[in-house]
Amino acid sequence: MQPVYGIVKDHDGAITVSSEVGKGTIFKLYLPVITQSESGKDKVTERLPRGKGCILLIDDEPIINETTSKLLREPGYTVLMTENGREGLELYKTKHKKINLILLDMIMPVMNGYDTFKEVKKVNPNAKILLTSGFAQDAGINELILEGACGFMEKPCRIDDLSRMLKDLA
Repeated sequence: MQPVYGIVKDHDGAITVSSEVGKGTIFKLYLPVITQSESGKDKVTERLPRGKGCILLIDDEPIINETTSKLLREPGYTVLMTENGREGLELYKTKHKKINLILLDMIMPVMNGYDTFKEVKKVNPNAKILLTSGFAQDAGINELILEGACGFMEKPCRIDDLSRMLKDLA
């Protein structure tokens, strides 16, 4: 799960804290106001690069899968989803010829992203895998990049940044 500070920072916001012994603590979150013209869906989708191909999302958070899937379908991708590494690996084994790229969460139950990456590469050493996590890039991610991962994106990421990266990879 993405720490609150990271989410607020990614949205150009701020957090203040005031605390008094015996009285409690107050956290205030400040996020920029988006005007109607800035938030229009058409403006976002207009600037997204068109994409094609099939992307396999492997993430244990259903809301992340649903949201990311919907956002990726906008520019033209076909999307398959699974909720853990084991399910993702099994789906990849049966459909790897149709899947252009895997968007792989690193921290999941059942089978984590690190182990999933290793097993997918046994099925197809040329598999394109983009690593994602709600936490900053660590040594394990750096190791996987050296072993052929296409890159890393910290969650939550902006759809236009993700779409541009996928356009080059998928």
